[in-house]
Amino acid sequence: MRNRRSLIKSKEKHSTNRITVSTLYDDVNENVERLMKELGHSSDLVVRVIESPHQKTLRAAVIHLDGLADDSIINENIVDPLIQWLKENDQVLTSTEIEEQISHIFTVSQLTVIENWQEFVSAVLTGDTAVLLNGSPKAFIASTKKMQSRAITEPSSQTVIRGPKDSFTENLRTNTSLIRARIQNPNVRLESMKVGKVTQTDVGIMYIRGIADESILQEVKERLKGIDIDGVLESNYIEEFIQDDGMTIFPLLLNTERPDAVVGNLLEGRIAIIIQGTPFVLIAPAVSIVGALILGQAAVEAGFVSAAVVIIVAVSAISSFTLPNTSIVNVTRGFRFIFIMISAFIGLYGILLTTLCIWLHMSSLRSFGVPYFAPFAPFRLKEQKDGFFRFPLPSLLKKSSNK
Repeated sequence: MRNRRSLIKSKEKHSTNRITVSTLYDDVNENVERLMKELGHSSDLVVRVIESPHQKTLRAAVIHLDGLADDSIINENIVDPLIQWLKENDQVLTSTEIEEQISHIFTVSQLTVIENWQEFVSAVLTGDTAVLLNGSPKAFIASTKKMQSRAITEPSSQTVIRGPKDSFTENLRTNTSLIRARIQNPNVRLESMKVGKVTQTDVGIMYIRGIADESILQEVKERLKGIDIDGVLESNYIEEFIQDDGMTIFPLLLNTERPDAVVGNLLEGRIAIIIQGTPFVLIAPAVSIVGALILGQAAVEAGFVSAAVVIIVAVSAISSFTLPNTSIVNVTRGFRFIFIMISAFIGLYGILLTTLCIWLHMSSLRSFGVPYFAPFAPFRLKEQKDGFFRFPLPSLLKKSSNK
């Protein structure tokens, strides 16, 4: 909690450190000096200047951060081809002619050209390699990211007996690939943005076009853009900023580390929010029948009927397996003690009164405008096939023509 508070700063403090938008210089040395000064002459900033043996004014600077960029890609696909080209080309070329030929020299998967200084700095800080040419105010950005990530393992908090055994990692690209491997459809969309003034954390919004609700999708984008915080270190930072009601203890967004769970929610029209640096993906909106499960387990665990303590404990243990999501389990544990205290003073009447109050509170909750108890309140007959009772899978897959 202390780390989160330390990341939230006042707007006045940021106004003094705000960098104005500007373009690059056409001199390599000036751009390098400016970058080194802006990064505080960081020791992991690697700058290699390469000069032409035939044209002294023709110089290029290859810039990257050690540890974030792949050295083998830089040497084999950028530096070596550039040195070879400078040796073989003995003609005097203008900066425009060099810019036209440079795209054919580098053999990288992705090469972009930018002129904005902030985009240039951001590319270097994220692991890409920038190539600057003397006489040109442009930067050639080559994709050379080498993100360190742990191997894909089994889920640690949401295990299943039968089903896929893989889970998300802390790498955003790995997580999106796990989802795309399961939905090989061109309608799967991924939109990216950066959240956090200082950390500039990559956040991905994944959905299926034609299935996801466009109004909810726009609401998700607007809330993410409105987040005002210095850094995002975990998905809970995002969750607290975009949820409808920050005072309720009920989870208004689901979180999961299972790719199959995310795919299932995407197919139902929900939206996945993937954050770099955490294996937990947020699902919006989070509407389900968790209210009945929470109240049912909390009531039996309260043990207000003393003659059936053994039965109640057994039923409580079994019912706990119906709550695979950790956020829901935590809420249930809290209500267990609330019901125990209420029943101790008022008895069964207190249990019923507390249950009614909780139901009223949950009925007023919204998740991105969607009622928390949907499709039960308001009641939607066409969506009851997997509500209280689960119909056979072929029946669930039949979509009405007017949907």
